[in-house]
Amino acid sequence: MAVLSGLHVSPEFPAMLERIDALGGALEADADAAEELGRLTEDVARALFGAGVVAAALPQSLGGYEFSPRQLIETVERVSYHDSAAGWTMMALQLMTGTTAAYVDALRRPTCSRMSRVGTTRCWPGTAPGPAGPSRWRVAIW
Repeated sequence: MAVLSGLHVSPEFPAMLERIDALGGALEADADAAEELGRLTEDVARALFGAGVVAAALPQSLGGYEFSPRQLIETVERVSYHDSAAGWTMMALQLMTGTTAAYVDALRRPTCSRMSRVGTTRCWPGTAPGPAGPSRWRVAIW
């Protein structure tokens, strides 16, 4: 297996898997209720948040664990083992939080290679409708 230079591999990963396994009974017990609700139960959502699963894809600079892609896949796999719908929810959440965080980080240090300044009020990678925010920079996620 090739290792990419500069790819962060979080040392928190083994502990995360242990925390997910500790929640396994709760995930399995609430699976039918979540199916009926069409969303995770409040208890399971809070437990996954408390276990740090929500922070798996976030960069360290934003308080996350910055898991590598392999670690993220295994995290979702482990949650899915206990409840497939909870795993899918965590996968979708990781996609959104990780992607959004990547753009937030770009806003902290905008560069011409990733963004273009337009007039005096906007900057974006690509096109997006809407006004620029208070920082005078705007991000489009497509």
